[in-house]
Amino acid sequence: MSEEHCKHGEDKHRKNCERCKHEKREREDKDRMNQDDLKAFRYDEPRNMPLDRPLRTVLFEEENVLAKIKFCPKHDRKDKCSHDVVWLAATVGWRVVDPAPTTGLVLEFKIRKGSRNGDVIFVTRQGVGEDTNELNAQTTTFIHVDSLLKNKFTTCDGDNDKTRYYLTAEVIADEADDVALIVGPVVFTAAQIG
Repeated sequence: MSEEHCKHGEDKHRKNCERCKHEKREREDKDRMNQDDLKAFRYDEPRNMPLDRPLRTVLFEEENVLAKIKFCPKHDRKDKCSHDVVWLAATVGWRVVDPAPTTGLVLEFKIRKGSRNGDVIFVTRQGVGEDTNELNAQTTTFIHVDSLLKNKFTTCDGDNDKTRYYLTAEVIADEADDVALIVGPVVFTAAQIG
């Protein structure tokens, strides 16, 4: 892009030229877009389709790890990790045990950072009622963006520094001692963007 249209040259009036301002914004936007690159992609896919045999049985107030992802920001990237983010996405297929004497069930999904008992960085819930079709097939999908700022999980100083993410599920509300069966698919992905 050229500033030849601007007859002011290098004088103080140039900063007020609308076309020059627009071209400057375009350059800044292009520079910003070039900075946001995919640094690493990780996934855990214990099951890619629903099957009759459950992958996990989830009980009331008993949190189960469904999938986990590990990053090593220092190795995945040559420079500092302080401005990177991680785009996390999960899909979980589940159903209630047959026969279903339930009057409703709520399943809570969490993403924990650091360890299976680490800080909860995301929570969502999905509930079902008494409808048989509803009880036999559910798919919960969600996304979350986490910052890789320097913290107790990601120091970026040592060779063994890793950031771990855990996808968990637990039944948090039921009225008939119901259990949820994780039947698939179970897909947990993470993209490090910086």
